[in-house]
Amino acid sequence: MPAHKVAFRQCAVPGCDTNAASSAGGKGSLCMKHYKRKMRHGEPTAGRVENGKVRDWILAHVAYQGDDCIMCPHGVQGRYRSSTLTGKKTTASRTMCTLAHGDPPSDDMDAAHSCGNGHLGCLNPKHLSWKTKSDNQNDRFLHGTDDAGEKSSRAKLSSAQVAFIRENPEGLSAARIARMLGVSDTHVLRIQKRKVRVHD
Repeated sequence: MPAHKVAFRQCAVPGCDTNAASSAGGKGSLCMKHYKRKMRHGEPTAGRVENGKVRDWILAHVAYQGDDCIMCPHGVQGRYRSSTLTGKKTTASRTMCTLAHGDPPSDDMDAAHSCGNGHLGCLNPKHLSWKTKSDNQNDRFLHGTDDAGEKSSRAKLSSAQVAFIRENPEGLSAARIARMLGVSDTHVLRIQKRKVRVHD
């Protein structure tokens, strides 16, 4: 019995029991079906949404005064065109923040969420404000929603897979491990030689 059982990452969408596709090409921790939906609609669980539905929902909620998080049911994590609101392709949270609080002081500022639920799609205008990328990242760290290490969408391997590569209890070649995990031989060798920091 090997010391470590290789754990292939499951699709990150709740209720989907399909293995995630290889992270090559930016698929991250999504299966192929949900990856294609994310590329097409901006959000892995979104279906086809008519262009005006998100716009109309935002306009109907821009004056919302409640303190609870509110979620648009039309794939708010994605990008969509709205020439009548902003004139350019942007995110729903940036559009809501612009309508509620005016244009950002500079184009490189983020529409930050005080509630910590931006990753879930909260669009309460009272929860949004313009912050620098650094301040927004600090908020994400405080909220526990940062994507450091294994949580990053750019992470190619789980912590268990990295441990398997480093210990290699079965004495497998780097090429064999790379094929098993869907990464390059070079990446496996660099992890084995600890030339890259992967989940430390």
